[in-house]
Amino acid sequence: MRKLTTLMALTMLAACGSSYSSDITGTTLSNLAGTYDLMTVNGSGLPMMVQASNPKIELVSERIVVNANGTFTVTTNRRNTTTAGAVTTNTLTDAGTFGSSGSATTFHFNSGTTATATMSGNTLTLVAPTSTSVYTK
Repeated sequence: MRKLTTLMALTMLAACGSSYSSDITGTTLSNLAGTYDLMTVNGSGLPMMVQASNPKIELVSERIVVNANGTFTVTTNRRNTTTAGAVTTNTLTDAGTFGSSGSATTFHFNSGTTATATMSGNTLTLVAPTSTSVYTK
C-alpha cells in the first residue's frame, strides 16, 4: 500500500543524464530550486482518493523541495479512514537527484521512481508512466 501511494505521488519525476548544469526548458537550476506544493494529479485536485476502502486512503498534500545542487526531497501526507470511521494520518518521505541531458530534465527517486520534468513560470510538471503531477512554487 505504501509503495502504491508513494509511486502514485512520485511518478512525476524522471531519470536521465548526470549533468546538473543544463537547463530545464530555459530555466536555470537556481531558478528551479525552491519549494513546490502539489496542486493536481492527472487533472484532479487534492485531496485525492488513492484507495477506496479497507482502509480508504486519500492523498492530502505533497511538497517537493528542489535544491540547486541537483538533489530534492518529497514529503507526502495521507489520510486513512477505516470502515469503522477511525481517521489517522501518516507522512511518507523520499528523496533523490535530478539532472538534465539535452532538453530533458529527469528526477530519480531513491525509491526507484523516475519522472520527466518541465517548468513554466512557477509551475513544475512531473510526468511519470502512470501520472502527470502539477506543482506550484
